[in-house]
Amino acid sequence: MVSSKQYKDYIEARSLTYAELPTKFVLKENERMWLPRKSHSIIRRIFYVPPASSKSYYLRLLLNCVKEPTSYKEMRTLDGVVDATLKEACYACRLLDDDKEYIDAIEEANH
Repeated sequence: MVSSKQYKDYIEARSLTYAELPTKFVLKENERMWLPRKSHSIIRRIFYVPPASSKSYYLRLLLNCVKEPTSYKEMRTLDGVVDATLKEACYACRLLDDDKEYIDAIEEANH
């Protein structure tokens, strides 16, 4: 995540998701900071995370849509409601669908 100092220094970073950040900023690994990109010749990729990785997978999903997160609590917050887990936050953001409709249809067909 971007440090809070960087949000103060670079207002543009506040409007970007983690996936969009590399288009405008470059990660200086030795300083562990994102700095404004001077050229657009190289853009790093954000690595794929398989669903079996549960927590990492849900975090990765949220990083693609939540703007300006500075903590895990902010990642789990939607409309002032803090979800208990990253998975619940993904459902609240409608990043995941539940199988309730399918289960209901199967149970109805079973009767």
